[in-house]
Amino acid sequence: MPDLYEQYTMVDDDFGVKSLDSSDNSPAESAHDTHAETEHDKTSTTETESVPEVATDIDMLKSKMHSTMFDDEAETDSEFDFTWEISDWTALPKRVHSDPFVHNGVRYRLLLFPQGKSQGEVSLFLEAAPDVSDGARVDPDWAVCVQFSLVMWNPNAPYIFQNMVAHHRFDAEDGGDWGFSRFYDLRRLAARHLDTQHALLERNVMNITVVGRVFKDPTGVLWHNFLRYDSKRVTGYVGLRNQGATCYLNSLLQSLYFTNAFRKAVFGIPTGENDAASAKVPHALQRLFYQLQTSDEPVSTLELTRAFGWDSADAFTQHDVQELERVLMDSLEGSMKGTKVDGALSELFVGQMKSFIRCIDVDYESSRSEDFWDVQLNVKGMQGLETSLRNYIEVEMLDGENQYMAEGYGLQDAQKGVSFQSFPPVLHLQLKRYEYDFERDSMTKINERYEFPPSVNLAPYLDRAADMSESWEYELHAVLVHSGDLNTGHYYGLLKPERDSPWFKFDDDRVTRATNKEVFEDNFGGDGLHNQHNKPLSARQQRNMRYKRQTSAYMLVYIRKSRLEQVLGKVHDSDVPAHIPQELSQEAAVEERRRQEMEEQHLYMPVSVASLSQFQSHHGFDTAIWSGTSLDDADHAGVPVSVRALKTWTLAELQAAIAQQLGLDDSAQIRLRGCVKRKNGTIRPDAIIVSQSPDETLEQIRDRVSTRTPELRVYVEQISSDTPAPMPTQSIVFLKHFDVETQTLVGVGHVLVDSSDTVGSIVPYITQSMGWDAATPVVLFEEIKPRMIDIVKQDKTFDEAEIQNGDIITFQRNDVAPAGRVRCQDPQQYYDFLYSRLRVNFVSRQDPEDEDSCVSLWLSKKDSYDDVAAAVGDVLGHPGSHIRLYVTNSDGSPRASIKSNSGSLSAIISTNYVSSHNPLLAYDILDMPLVELETKRNVQVVFLRNGLSTDEKYSFLLPETGHVGDIVTSLKAQAKGLENVPPEAFKLWFFNNGRNTQYFSLHESLKRFPDDTTLHAAVMTPEEQAVVKHEEQVASHVPQVDTVDENGTVVMAPTPEIPACPYKWVHCFHFWKDPMRPHSIPFSFAAAQGELWPDTKLRLKQVTGYSDQVFDKIKFAIVRDDSYAEPHYFGDEDELYAMVGDNLLLGLDHVDKTPYKKGYGERAIFINK
Repeated sequence: MPDLYEQYTMVDDDFGVKSLDSSDNSPAESAHDTHAETEHDKTSTTETESVPEVATDIDMLKSKMHSTMFDDEAETDSEFDFTWEISDWTALPKRVHSDPFVHNGVRYRLLLFPQGKSQGEVSLFLEAAPDVSDGARVDPDWAVCVQFSLVMWNPNAPYIFQNMVAHHRFDAEDGGDWGFSRFYDLRRLAARHLDTQHALLERNVMNITVVGRVFKDPTGVLWHNFLRYDSKRVTGYVGLRNQGATCYLNSLLQSLYFTNAFRKAVFGIPTGENDAASAKVPHALQRLFYQLQTSDEPVSTLELTRAFGWDSADAFTQHDVQELERVLMDSLEGSMKGTKVDGALSELFVGQMKSFIRCIDVDYESSRSEDFWDVQLNVKGMQGLETSLRNYIEVEMLDGENQYMAEGYGLQDAQKGVSFQSFPPVLHLQLKRYEYDFERDSMTKINERYEFPPSVNLAPYLDRAADMSESWEYELHAVLVHSGDLNTGHYYGLLKPERDSPWFKFDDDRVTRATNKEVFEDNFGGDGLHNQHNKPLSARQQRNMRYKRQTSAYMLVYIRKSRLEQVLGKVHDSDVPAHIPQELSQEAAVEERRRQEMEEQHLYMPVSVASLSQFQSHHGFDTAIWSGTSLDDADHAGVPVSVRALKTWTLAELQAAIAQQLGLDDSAQIRLRGCVKRKNGTIRPDAIIVSQSPDETLEQIRDRVSTRTPELRVYVEQISSDTPAPMPTQSIVFLKHFDVETQTLVGVGHVLVDSSDTVGSIVPYITQSMGWDAATPVVLFEEIKPRMIDIVKQDKTFDEAEIQNGDIITFQRNDVAPAGRVRCQDPQQYYDFLYSRLRVNFVSRQDPEDEDSCVSLWLSKKDSYDDVAAAVGDVLGHPGSHIRLYVTNSDGSPRASIKSNSGSLSAIISTNYVSSHNPLLAYDILDMPLVELETKRNVQVVFLRNGLSTDEKYSFLLPETGHVGDIVTSLKAQAKGLENVPPEAFKLWFFNNGRNTQYFSLHESLKRFPDDTTLHAAVMTPEEQAVVKHEEQVASHVPQVDTVDENGTVVMAPTPEIPACPYKWVHCFHFWKDPMRPHSIPFSFAAAQGELWPDTKLRLKQVTGYSDQVFDKIKFAIVRDDSYAEPHYFGDEDELYAMVGDNLLLGLDHVDKTPYKKGYGERAIFINK
C-alpha cells in the first residue's frame, strides 16, 4: 500500500516576468546520490504581470513554495530564509559551502557545485544537521522535515531568477543534503535571455536564497523512507511479518495481544509436553505473544498458521476477520475447558441480548436471551456508531396484516426487536462495510462516511432491566482498518497499547506513532473527493484522496472504562508458562550455534564414522547407510555418526574425538579403516589409515584415502591393547545373515581372514556366533553390488574367490524350510526385493482420515495387482480377491479405481504419481470378488424429475455387456411414478465443465462408460420426443434397389417423403457474465419453428423448473461454441428456431446458486483442533 508520508518532490521553474527559458526537469536528490528516484512536477511559466515578481520578495517565494505542497495535512512549525551573496563566481572552487545559519537548533548551509557535478549543469543543495556548537552529542533519532525553495538570482536584476522547490526529511543517518544536481544549464548561465539585457550571471556576481518551511512531525515518520527504521527502538513495539496475504490476521492478533487479559488467559492454557495434542494452537500462540513481548525484530506468524493447519495457499488467501476471530475463539475455548482459565474468554468478550415480541394491548411477551461475541452494525445510511446502535435496537411494529399470534390471546399488535441485557468488558463491533448489490448481483464495499467516538456511553442501549450499578462508559482501544475494494486491499490496526498511551499504527512488520486524525477522521471513510480548501487538486492529491476514500474502519474494539485496569493490567513474567522462554532461548542458542557453524564451515570437514553398531542395525545394502542413500528406505540406526572435525586435525586428534564419542577411555582401543567408493558404486571399508607423518592433516588424509568426496568416511574397529596389527595377507570380511522364516537381513559382525584360507573356513565362526550346531549346513553368498549376488564355493580360497577388504558374505541355513508362503527363498531373491522395493501407504476409501484403517507395507515394484491386494488383505484379515485399490489425488482423496490387470506396481505408480516414493493408494473391501465386479459397471444416475431445481440420485451395478436401456429399466424400477413412462421417453446425458455434453441412445453399450460414471436423466417433453422420432425415421430410411436395367444401371425404388419436423435440438448451458466460465447442469431443449421468444421462454421455464424469482433474473443469449465471441442476447421479436445452428448454443446468463466447493482464493477458513 502507498504510504501517506511517501517522498514527493515539486519543481518550480518560474523566473518572474522575464522568465528564463528552461527545459530542466530534474528531480530533487542528495549530493551524494545522483540517482535518487523521487517524483517531480513542473509548474507553468508565469506570463507577464502588471507587477514583476522579484527574488527579493520573500513572501512571494514562500507563497510559491506553499502552493506546491501536496500534503495539506502537514502542519507548519516555523519558517526561515537566508541569502548567500557571491561576489566572484568564477573564483569559486568546484565545491563550495555558504556560511552556516542556525534556525530552531538546526544548522543549515548551502552546498554549491558551480561547474556542476558531471552533467554540465550547476548543482545546488541544502544541508541540515543538528547544531552541536555547544558540544552536545547528536541524538540518533534527530530529524527535521523541511520544504524549501532554492533560488538563484541576479542581484542587479532580481526579476531574473531560477527557483526550484523540494521537501525532504533530514535525519542523523542521512547524507545531510538534498537538492538538485541539474539546477541550471551552464551554457545559459551568462547568456542574455530573449528581449532582456540581462542574464542570470552578470558581472560575476550571484545571489542564492533559500526559503524554508519546517513541518511538525508528531508521529516521527513524516516523509520517512523506512530504510533503517527500527520499530522497537522508536515505539517500543514490534510488528508481525506478512506471509503473503495475512495482514488481516496480523491486525487481529495485535488487537488481541494488547487486550492483556486475553493474553494472560492464553498464557494460562496448559501447553507442556504432557498436555493434550489440542494444545498445539495455544502453544504456538503463547510463543508468538511472548516473542511480541521480548523480540527486537518483527515476529513471524508461520508457526501459528502451521498450527492452524494452513498451507501456503491459505497464507495467500484473505479471509473475513470476524469469521477468523470466531474460529480462533472456538479453538481456544476448547483448549481452556477444564483448566484454570476455563470460561475466561466468555468473561471478556461475551455479552447478552434479548430478542422479544411484546404485545401492546395485552400483557404477553415472547422472548429469548442469547450470548453474543460481537455486534454487527449497519454502516449504510448511518451517520455513525450511535446511529447504528439505535438502529440495531429499533423496534418493528407488527400490526395490520402482520399481527402477531400470541398464545391464548390470538392476533395482537406487537413490538418486535432486540435489547442488550449486558455488554462484555471488551466489546468487538463489526462494521458491515460490505453488502450484496442486487443490480450488480455481487458483493460491494460501502465507502460511506461513518463516525465513531473515542468514548461512548452504552447505557441508553441496554434493556430497562439491566444492571446500572456500574458505569457503561466505554473507551476506544483499537480500530482495525481495510484499505482497498472487495477483492484487493490491505489491513492494518490502530491501537492504544495502554490506557494512557498514544495511538500506534501496526502495519504488518512496521509500528509507528499515529495521530488522532489518523485514528478517527482518516478512517471514517466517505464517498467522493473531499477538498476542504476548495482549490484545484494535483494528480497526486487526487490519488491520495482516492486512497483515503477506500480506507475505512471495519472493526472497533471498545473497553469498559470501569474494567480498564482489569483488561489492560500489566502482563508479568510470572504469567508466562516457564517452558515458553526456555524453549525459545534454547532454539535461539541452537540457531546461534548453527549460524556460527555456517560462518566457520570452511574450517571444518565432515567425517562419517561407522562401526559394528551401525552394521548390525543395518538391513540393506553395504555396511551402513552412507550419505546420499535414501534414509526412508532403511533403519536410521544404520546411519554413520557425524563428527565435525577441523581440517587441520591430525589422525590422533580424530581418533581421540571418536573414542570420546564412543565412550572409550583410550583412543588406542580403536583403529580406523578408510571407506572407499568402488567403481561399482558400493562403499566399503578398506585398509587401516596410517599417518604418513606426525603433522599430516585430516584434509590431506581425506585426499589420499577418499578421493572425489568432500567428506572422510571411516569404519571403526574396537580392539584390545594386545590386538596385533593385521598381516598384509589378511582382509576384513563382513558377515550378514538372511533368515528365510522372518524374511530379514541382519549384519552379524566382521572377521579377519587370510587370503590363503578357504572360504568355508569361516563356517565354524558363523555357527558359533549364531549358536547353531557345528554341523549346521550353511550356504554362502557374496554381496558384490545390489544387482549381483553370487553363490560362493566354499572350497575356494579367499584369493581365488577374489574376496578382499570390505567384502560382504551373506549366509543362510540350508536345513530350514519356511512354515508358510514367503516372498523370498534365498538371499538372491531378497536382495532383488530390496533393490525394487518401495513403501506404499494405504487408506480406506470410505474414511481416508481413519488412522486405524491405514496400512503401510514394503512391496516390490514387480508385484502384480494380485500380490499387492493379497498383502493388504493379509493385514486387514480379508481375502485379497475382495480388495479393490484406487489411485489418489495429490490431497490424498481417492480418485479412479485400478484394474486388476493393470500390470506391475511399478506401472501403476509411474502412471499416477510424480514420485514413486511412498505413494498413497486407497482400498475398498468388497462383498464380491473383484474379477466379478469388473464385469459390471457402477453407474450413478441423477434423475431430474421437475426440471433442474430438484434431483434424485441413484446407483446401479449393471453387467458391462448391458446397454443404456438397462439403466432406464433400473431407474424405472427404483424411482417412483415412472412405471408408465416408456423407455424411449427418457434422455440420458453426460457432461463436464458445465458445457461439454454427450447424449446416449438406449442401444449404446455400457462398456464405453468408465466405472462410477455419473449420468443425468430426465423425461423428455413431447417436443423433444418429436425430434427423436424424426431422427429415428431419417436414420432408418435406407433407399432400396428396385431393378437393374439392360445397361446394368441400378434403379432405386421410390421412397416415401419424410415429413419435416417443426422442432430441432438446442443445447443449453449456464454461465455468469463470461460464457467461458460455465456452471450448473447443461440440458437439451426443442426449439419450435415459428415460435417467438416470449412463448419460448414460457416453455423454458417449464423445462428448467425454476421459480419466478430465479427465472426472471436469467438473461438468454446465443453463444458460439468454438470461439470467444460476445454473446447475442434475445429480444421479444427473436425466434430461437431460426437463430440456432451448428456450433451455436443457448446460454442462460445468471448467478450460480448451486453449492460448490471453494476454489483457490475462496478457501473456507479453519483451524485444526
